[in-house]
Amino acid sequence: MTDNKFNKYCVDCMKDRTTYLITNYGIFVCENCAFQHYRNFPQQKHYLKHLYNEVFDPYQIKVLEFAGNKNFFELLKEYKVEKESFAVKYSHPVAKWYKKKFKAKCCNVGFFDKKPPL
Repeated sequence: MTDNKFNKYCVDCMKDRTTYLITNYGIFVCENCAFQHYRNFPQQKHYLKHLYNEVFDPYQIKVLEFAGNKNFFELLKEYKVEKESFAVKYSHPVAKWYKKKFKAKCCNVGFFDKKPPL
């Protein structure tokens, strides 16, 4: 999980240590960015879990198995939105596609949607 060098630091600001998991995306963020997610998005769209102070249910443990910042960041970089604001980055079609793909993986169901065009 956060032993991985890509997961030690926040996928959004890329400088602070991670303390939260955004379960809908399977990504790790720092406390400051977690509060930005909390303020900018409804809880059901960006469900935050503190990594060290909360109990995880069986689904959230499954999310942890597949979670990681590297794939998400590289995908955002491919679409040149990795440095955009929270609103732009997470409303981009590729972020929505990634979220659906990640959930399908965690639920062990097929996912056949094509990546959005560049």
